[in-house]
Amino acid sequence: MNRLTRDDIQLLFDEALIRAKNNALTHLLQDMQHVRDQWILHCRQNLLNIPEPLTSWNAKIHRGENHHGLPWMAWDYPALMTTEDIFTFRTIFLWGQGITCTLQLQGHRLEQLRPVLESSQAAFGENWQMAMGRDPWEHRFVAPHYEPVASLSSEAWKKKIQLDAFVKIGRKLDGMELSGMEYFVKETGETILSLVFPAHHPLH
Repeated sequence: MNRLTRDDIQLLFDEALIRAKNNALTHLLQDMQHVRDQWILHCRQNLLNIPEPLTSWNAKIHRGENHHGLPWMAWDYPALMTTEDIFTFRTIFLWGQGITCTLQLQGHRLEQLRPVLESSQAAFGENWQMAMGRDPWEHRFVAPHYEPVASLSSEAWKKKIQLDAFVKIGRKLDGMELSGMEYFVKETGETILSLVFPAHHPLH
């Protein structure tokens, strides 16, 4: 019956620990709100080939406490998510993991973009990762869920692009450099969006 350890009891009576965690998450939320707002403004002013349905998405910051038992925060923009169609550029913080940005495609948008992605492996540098598992909502950039794009053969890359039910490609902000989040989101987003929505061939 009594499963509480001495360490458990110490944690249960440590108010400062929870207050510190809550303060850190509050400050992170404020920073993410600023970065999100700047990113949306940048998209609307400079990345003009993004189809309107994607730019109308409500980029609310969602948060929770239980992605594999740990806190998280995320927003999607530009994005469109329905039962039959998913396109999202997602920025997400995972406790203990840091910030990642990913392109996630499924359904109609994926079918549209398979030819573009199939020939674009070289556009993604050594820090880019590709989802390898069957769960599109697995966000931890760790093996076996993700592998570096550069480690995949050309044949393996094309096979995944051609056959997988969803595609996720992204990268992680190095180390604990959360102060560089704004530049990281902008750089990552521009790389992805300029690839899938080039100036000479916008998709709708």
